[in-house]
Amino acid sequence: MKIKREFQIPVSLEVAINENLKTLGLSLTDSKRIAAAIQWQSDFYINNPNQATPWNEPRAQIAQWAYYLPLNFLRNQCVLNELSSLVPLDQFENALDYGAGLGASSWSLRQTGFKGKITMYDRHKIPPEASAAVSADVVTQFEAHKYRHHLGVFSYSLTEIANRNDLLNQFSYLVIVEPSTQTEGRRLTETRQFLIDNDFEILAPCMHQKACPLMVHSQRDWCHDRILFKKPTWMDKIEKNLPFRNDSLTFSYLIAFKKGSMKPEWRRSAPPIQARLTGDILPEKGKDKQLVCFDERRLFLTWMNKNKIDQTLPRGGRVEIPEDIEIVSNEIRLKKQIQYLP
Repeated sequence: MKIKREFQIPVSLEVAINENLKTLGLSLTDSKRIAAAIQWQSDFYINNPNQATPWNEPRAQIAQWAYYLPLNFLRNQCVLNELSSLVPLDQFENALDYGAGLGASSWSLRQTGFKGKITMYDRHKIPPEASAAVSADVVTQFEAHKYRHHLGVFSYSLTEIANRNDLLNQFSYLVIVEPSTQTEGRRLTETRQFLIDNDFEILAPCMHQKACPLMVHSQRDWCHDRILFKKPTWMDKIEKNLPFRNDSLTFSYLIAFKKGSMKPEWRRSAPPIQARLTGDILPEKGKDKQLVCFDERRLFLTWMNKNKIDQTLPRGGRVEIPEDIEIVSNEIRLKKQIQYLP
């Protein structure tokens, strides 16, 4: 049995992208011109890792609309789906999209069913078309105390903030999505510990509040997720003109609420012991292993070939850990299929 986590760009977003590309003199069918802009933007990010997107540059606008917006939408969609599996989104009346850019997080909020008020903030001017598409307000001045009880969504925006922890600590509800690089992933885990030390409860991806095993037991590992998506034809044609492809998407994320801010009735019922699949399947002689996290130990779910258990689970998903598990060294050796939690 093979389970996949797969996402899709909605038609409404494709239409909005195409309409905005028309204002720049092209459409999603102009694959080579779009690819050239994406290559330029990619080189800019590599050469200027700490600089903001140069929004005044037309090539940046093309690349952001046609490529980075839909891919970041998919990343946000996965994380917000995770949030909605834990807490009903209709419990929130307001959301703040911090460092909104073209509104990938706002699009994902709407797609996930959020019907409340969205406020978009960015240091750079947000195109009116971007905010109108998701029925969002735009603010040009930011005062954190006004948004303490908003659902604060920070998507690919913390890398530009020097005092990130001070800013985050002013919110009660946090959704953070960051690049999946080793540096940013480990830095986000350090932020996780700061939040725990400042009375936050980590809801996801962590299934516990103890030390992160990837930090405790390794100098190189970092926590990151991976998803698959149904690639539209127009994106496939664009990528044929690029030296890179995105057939899957990786990212690091945190969902954290201040202790006492979540009402008991918000919590959805859950099995007593849940674990997060934090690695990909690793075939070894006589067995398959997959890194799993539910406390500070670095453990692997292990399917022994001799037990003939037909099961392939996606990285980033959740499973229910049986009470009668057998742990040998760092392996949780399974005797039957483990329960996957969608």
